[in-house]
Amino acid sequence: MLSREFIQKVKDATDLKALVEEYTELMPAGTNLWQGHCPHPDHEDSTPSFRLCHDKNGWSWYCGGCHMGPKDLKANPPNYGSDCFAFVSWMSDYKGSKHKIGWREAVEILAKRAGIPMPSDKNDAAYKMLYTIARTRHQKLMRQPKALRYLFSRGLTKESIDKWLLGYQENMEFGQQVPRVSLPLFTRYNRVVGESSRAITWNKDKTYPKYRNSSNSELFHKRKYLYGLNFVDTSTPELRITEGAMDVVLASQYGVKNVVCTLGTAFSEDHIQIIANMRLTPCFCLDGDAAGQKGIRRATDMLYQHGIVSKICVLPEGKDLADMALELKDELEEYIEKHTISYWEYLLKDTFAYFDSKVNDLSRECLPAILKAAESVKDEKEKTIMMSYVKARFGISL
Repeated sequence: MLSREFIQKVKDATDLKALVEEYTELMPAGTNLWQGHCPHPDHEDSTPSFRLCHDKNGWSWYCGGCHMGPKDLKANPPNYGSDCFAFVSWMSDYKGSKHKIGWREAVEILAKRAGIPMPSDKNDAAYKMLYTIARTRHQKLMRQPKALRYLFSRGLTKESIDKWLLGYQENMEFGQQVPRVSLPLFTRYNRVVGESSRAITWNKDKTYPKYRNSSNSELFHKRKYLYGLNFVDTSTPELRITEGAMDVVLASQYGVKNVVCTLGTAFSEDHIQIIANMRLTPCFCLDGDAAGQKGIRRATDMLYQHGIVSKICVLPEGKDLADMALELKDELEEYIEKHTISYWEYLLKDTFAYFDSKVNDLSRECLPAILKAAESVKDEKEKTIMMSYVKARFGISL
């Protein structure tokens, strides 16, 4: 069995246009649409019948002459679909072919082509073990009144605790027992690859860390991970990006969709690749303090360099998304929508503020002359015209 995550990884790494062009020439036929003569050996295509498309759902192909492309297992011969794996299988199935490439073999061929190693059995065993640990810790949490009271005091509901499979653990750290709430780290396809945990009691004087994350391994790399991907709905156009796991859990609890976080690590090129593959518009919801602003500017600039234009929701200084969720509850989504600005507005925000301050200074300097001029106008109609002109020219209402 190959995981859906692995299959998607191979799909994302396969440029189907480049693969098809190894067999036939393609010409642009519209936005993200190409056409060419059918590449199949059994089809003598006198007119360009083959179409290749790339949209938010990825690559797909279709031949109007062969009637191959859309999945139809009842057809004779059966049609296996229009993705990259189906294309490889279809091209191997022709008159006189000694070997037809099956679906799994097609996955193996394209994985090798992309330089992606096939998953081993040990990974499957590791996934099962990590999920079992997460379930065991969740069951243990249900028997820990103190830990449950802590989570309820943070505003979490029983439904959220179950949804995110939150758990409990207690380990010896720096010579003392430290109780922690654990958050399993799920992949996009619900495989557990590690965990993040938060100390139930913590302050800056403590010798142990507030948060602990799994070490990097064959399954988990912190700089390549976004918490919350397993609940992302690709039919919703935006991906809200915040900083901490509790931000994700609480925002989700109050109806905000597609919230993910970087687990406190710096935004990386690997995060960009994840976002690019999902084809959703990133919207950063970070604290409005200096650190949050710096993080937003760096991440949005990195994304723009890769052709991805972000949106930004600047939160009030000193508040994170979890704070806003507890304050606004079901109105959080409306708040995000109303306070989200485009990338260009964000870039010009300081420039706008500077410009407005200078305009106000100039208006104050010009005001005495304008008032003197207004006193000289005695005709009411002419004064109305003058007032309109002054407002349009100087932004001053007399």
